[in-house]
Formats: sequence, structure tokens, C-alpha cells
Amino acid sequence: MNRLKGKQVLITGATAGIGKALAFLLAADGCDLVLNGRREKRLQGLVSELQTKHPSQEFELFLGDVGDKQGVQTFFEARDASKPIDILVNNAGFALGVDPVYEGDLDDWDAMIQTNINGVLYLSRFVSQEMKQRDAGHILNVCSIAGHEAYPGGAVYTATKHAVKAITQAT
Repeated sequence: MNRLKGKQVLITGATAGIGKALAFLLAADGCDLVLNGRREKRLQGLVSELQTKHPSQEFELFLGDVGDKQGVQTFFEARDASKPIDILVNNAGFALGVDPVYEGDLDDWDAMIQTNINGVLYLSRFVSQEMKQRDAGHILNVCSIAGHEAYPGGAVYTATKHAVKAITQAT
């Protein structure tokens, strides 16, 4: 029995790497997908490819940065309430720079914190509210070995991944 068939799954950071691979795996299992990414052409290309392989399934685009609080809120306010998210995969994230703290780029730090931490929190906030009302659902937070081990020049990135680990444990 396929327990995933027909589930509505939201994957952040779906245009590359783990997110993209997961989109193909979950589509093959019969899931309807809400795919998030910041790069519109890549996101549309992914959806086109998935629709060709799985024409009976639904694929929704969520174009935008998960670290944009207003954008995330607007997306959820506009969504069809009759299609609640069953599974959220908080996958979006990135690392910038390997400078020592005393030479770090403050804009890079802000970008990593906004996406890697706040993005997880924003998406979890809106999706978990629906899940709590239904008393059903799952949230998966994709982390990194950096959530367990630090490396030279990775102070901010590893801090964000430690935060994701803490958020996961605390929720």
C-alpha cells in the first residue's frame, strides 16, 4: 500500500539538488506537489518535466524566497484551503563564503540567516497551523552535517544549520 499517493507535499528549494531529486521521487509515489524556488525558469522547467512524466498529478508553483516573510504569508493566504499541505519539506538553504568572522560579508550573513533559519520558521508556522487544525501532517527539515559539526570559515552557515537542528528538536 502506498501511503504517499495523493498527499499534498510542499518542497522548498525544489529547483536543484536534494529538493529536485525529492520532487521526482515523490511524484513517482503519486504525490501532488507544491514546488518552491527562486529561479522561475528552473521552476517552470521542473514542473513541465514532472507534468510530462506524471500527467494525472497536480503541480503547483510557489515562486519566491522562503526568507521573504510577506511573500510566504501572501502565498498561504492565496492558496486554495481545500488542498492542505500534508507534508512540508523545508529544504531551501545555502552557504556563502568561508571568511573568518573578522572578514565576513555582513550581507552574506543576513542572506543565510534569512533563508536558512527564517525560511524554515515561516513555512513551518503557516503549514503547522493547518496541520494542527486537522491533527495530521509531517514537517521534515533538511539540514546538513554542518548542523552537527562546525568547520573553519563556516561560523554563520554552521550556526544556521545548528539552528535548524534546534528548531526541529524544539518543535
